Amino acid sequence: MLICNRALFHSGRLLHDMFAFPQKPGGLVMVPDDLSLLRVPGDAYLTLSDILLDLGHVNGAERLAYQALEILGDRPYILQRLAFINIVKGQPEAASVFLTALSRDVVHGPAAQQELEHLRMYPFREGDPAVRRARATMSLEDHVGTVILERLLWEQLQRNMANRMAYEYLVAHYLLTGQVDKIARNVDTLPGSSRVPMPPLYEEAVALYLAGGEGRSLPSGRRVSDDTMRRMRDHDSMAGGRRPQDGPVPGAVNAGYGTSYFAYRTSVLREGGSE
Repeated sequence: MLICNRALFHSGRLLHDMFAFPQKPGGLVMVPDDLSLLRVPGDAYLTLSDILLDLGHVNGAERLAYQALEILGDRPYILQRLAFINIVKGQPEAASVFLTALSRDVVHGPAAQQELEHLRMYPFREGDPAVRRARATMSLEDHVGTVILERLLWEQLQRNMANRMAYEYLVAHYLLTGQVDKIARNVDTLPGSSRVPMPPLYEEAVALYLAGGEGRSLPSGRRVSDDTMRRMRDHDSMAGGRRPQDGPVPGAVNAGYGTSYFAYRTSVLREGGSE
């Protein structure tokens, strides 16, 4: 699920297609504190490290990469990841330690040696596009105590409102946990504001928010399309009085609602979820 959602984001489809795949509350990304409560395989630490690095939470990504190193040993990819993180942080001496270890690998050694030579010539790699992208969203803050995913994502956005992954993951987190009120309140954080249509799943969540009480409205004149409001009413009619534990709504898939947020909210989230 973690890998799937990351792939959907990088293909520009997260807020369009995420419910075409099995989802559950809390299943978007595990933050470091969660791992102490679970028996997480070593490879999962690498996946989570990659996600946090994509989000710009560099210290969290580094910590998870070190845990993967402890569990799995000095695998080439782990050494590459730790070298890259230290380059992003402007610590070329630390990066060279990992590249030196990698240079002894039969397969990856030649490339690592070239990277070492390049690092000696350009220690801070200002011209490297991958390094520049990582630094643009980089946050070096460490969290004391329990890490809350929502707070972590908001901190990344406050540092750089152009951090598209932090924004989409925050919306996805609200979708997965049923917090449609927060999605509606933040509708104007969409890049381009009213010039950009709401992604389908976002619009379906806003429709549910508007239908949840009298007098609810959106800021800045934003509106939900008539078609989305109709689809919500149609799905509600099909669902009747079904409870989440009753499972998927019969006929929802054939009617085109199987991958909608309406179907997820009915079949997965608990009754009385946040609105």
